[in-house]
Order: sequence, then C-alpha cells, then structure tokens
Amino acid sequence: MNILHFSGRLASAPVLTTPRGTTVVRFKLIRNEYAGTEESGERRADRVVAIDFVAFGKRGEALAKHAAQGDALHLTARLENNNYEKNGEDVYGFNFVVLDFEFGAPGKQKREWLDQQHAEHGND
Repeated sequence: MNILHFSGRLASAPVLTTPRGTTVVRFKLIRNEYAGTEESGERRADRVVAIDFVAFGKRGEALAKHAAQGDALHLTARLENNNYEKNGEDVYGFNFVVLDFEFGAPGKQKREWLDQQHAEHGND
C-alpha cells in the first residue's frame, strides 16, 4: 500500500453524510506552491493546489466536528481506485482516503470563534 503525506488548509467546512449507515466525510485541502520565475527574474504567482479527500467512521466524525474552513491539517492517506460504470461506460477515478490526521494552526474562522468564547467566558 502507498502511504501519502499531505498538509494544507481546509477550503471549506468538511461535509458529513451517512449513505447506507456509514459515516463519510469529504473535504478539500488547499495550499500554495512555488511556481517558478519568469524569464525577467520576477517570481510567478504561486499556484494553488487543491486535493479532495474522504474520511470514514470515527475519523470522519472528528474532522466534521472539530475542523473549520481555513484550519490547517496534516494527514496521511492512501490512494484507492473508485471505478464504476455509468450509462454502459467505465468511469475511472480515485479517492485519497484519510488514514490519520493531526490538526494544525486554526484558521481565521476558528480564531475569531475562540476569541469570542474567551471574551464571553473570561479565563474560566
């Protein structure tokens, strides 16, 4: 099995569904990557890389409950084929399935929420 490591920020809040009784959470990580320099020597604008992930069960539930748009995540995933037939034709795809994750720095949305909680409750 191939194990892949990723880090980035959540593009939006994770989306939790429960098809056929199984918890499925889908989310997208984004990050900026260096795109090189122009012939003039000027740095090109970074390119934005966005990758879709899926997490199942308790792992997915934890992500859906505690992660918000902009939060940093560090995760390991495996690549899984997602092939199916549609209208008599084979469709080939893949999923990045989350094996493990760690929360990184909170995003703007969570920082504002935490500031509000601190202001409302003081140093409880």
